[in-house]
Amino acid sequence: KYLYAISSIQPRKNYINMIKSFSSVVKENPNYQDIYLVITGSQLWDTDKVYKAVRDYEIQENVIFLGNTPDEHVAILLKGSMAYINVSLEEGFGLPVLEAMASKKPMIISNIPTFKELAEDNAIYVDPNSTSSIKEGMLKVLCETCFDEQIDDAYKLSQKFTWENTAKKTLQVIKNVYLNKY
Repeated sequence: KYLYAISSIQPRKNYINMIKSFSSVVKENPNYQDIYLVITGSQLWDTDKVYKAVRDYEIQENVIFLGNTPDEHVAILLKGSMAYINVSLEEGFGLPVLEAMASKKPMIISNIPTFKELAEDNAIYVDPNSTSSIKEGMLKVLCETCFDEQIDDAYKLSQKFTWENTAKKTLQVIKNVYLNKY
């Protein structure tokens, strides 16, 4: 049983708050001591602080860093997870959120505008600056099993974001720019 995070390790991804919150969940709830936080992503900068947080909160046995992971393995790991988690402070688009939606997984994600626009009402939103909010989101997904409607709606929403649709919209923008220019 694990929560799955897909993201490079860097400060804006907010792993320290995620780890602190996860530590509280595991330590305060005996039923969750066998839950893991699995993190896939490359090391960018300030990674030492993230690894130090795992040691400081004494949660080494429950946090697994996989590093860069091939896309096909990411898909398998996402499907096997209890939920996708991303408590990033800022994002450009959030492709892993879309992947979680398409994989029919519950999502614990930051209440930042990018994620709210993408997932709409189909996620457990948390305040990325509040470890208690992140902890509550984790507990909600671990305690509840009825996310079926939310998961189905997220999946349907994800189907709008195909490469074909992206190409069509991009071509339309190019045509509009061209026609307005000439």
